[in-house]
Amino acid sequence: MKEQPTKFIKYTIPIFITIALSILGYIWLNGIPIRGIPETDAIAYVEVCDQQLAPEAKKIIEREEIEKVRHAVQLMFTRPGKANQDEPIIDLVFHQKNGTTYTIQASEKTVWVNGKPHRLRGDNGSVFIKVIEAMFFYEELVEPQP
Repeated sequence: MKEQPTKFIKYTIPIFITIALSILGYIWLNGIPIRGIPETDAIAYVEVCDQQLAPEAKKIIEREEIEKVRHAVQLMFTRPGKANQDEPIIDLVFHQKNGTTYTIQASEKTVWVNGKPHRLRGDNGSVFIKVIEAMFFYEELVEPQP
């Protein structure tokens, strides 16, 4: 007489295989989101720097603006593979209330999370750069009217 656990295993193995294939398909289609971004309550302030428009950093203190920066970072998804070694355009430094920092640097094809490079999916980098420039460097983008 056969034991009951073998029947259980017979039905759970296909379920686990389906879950694994679904996760791999999601990563292949969408990429991997950037993890480890500090929560808004844990952030004291954020320094934002655009190397092309204004190399000096802007200090973001307002809670709503900090939340916008966090959401902008969530626009980027990474892909497995070797990242390009180009220069970062946008630098974000999240200064946390406990004294630690979390750094995001991005170019059009690469994102550096605390110094570790990752390859970006599609045009995520370009979109992220444009969003950050529009939110915090609007004055530098607009030409003065005579």
